[in-house]
Amino acid sequence: MAPEFVAQPISEYEGEFARSAPAPAQAPVALQPQAVLTPALFTAPAPGGAPEATALRRRAGVGLLLVAGAAGAGAVLAGPWGAGAGLLLLGASRNVLRAHRLWSAPEGRAEASRSGTVALVGLGVGGYCAYRAYQARNVR
Repeated sequence: MAPEFVAQPISEYEGEFARSAPAPAQAPVALQPQAVLTPALFTAPAPGGAPEATALRRRAGVGLLLVAGAAGAGAVLAGPWGAGAGLLLLGASRNVLRAHRLWSAPEGRAEASRSGTVALVGLGVGGYCAYRAYQARNVR
């Protein structure tokens, strides 16, 4: 028989950083002896889920691939300044697209203006990095 695990509230610990927290009504799954070695813990979550979550994951995955491609292409073409320019200019373009999408909703105007401001800063710094990459490439 497995030993019984008991979750203790944080306030029972001593030390300088002790703080009070309410005790959980039930111990987490990892602390329950009957759930420690069940095969359910080793299975992947069921496919599907909310369509919004799937779309967000897909968009994030595409963004990661684009960022890697932009940084790689910039690094191959112009070294570290080119990699920085690729990252910043791609991020700025995604912020421009996000600001454009959010601007159509009245409640999204504040977030769209913040995203647009970040895009302008990204375009400026990315443009500077591209300029430095171009200068470094001509010096060689």
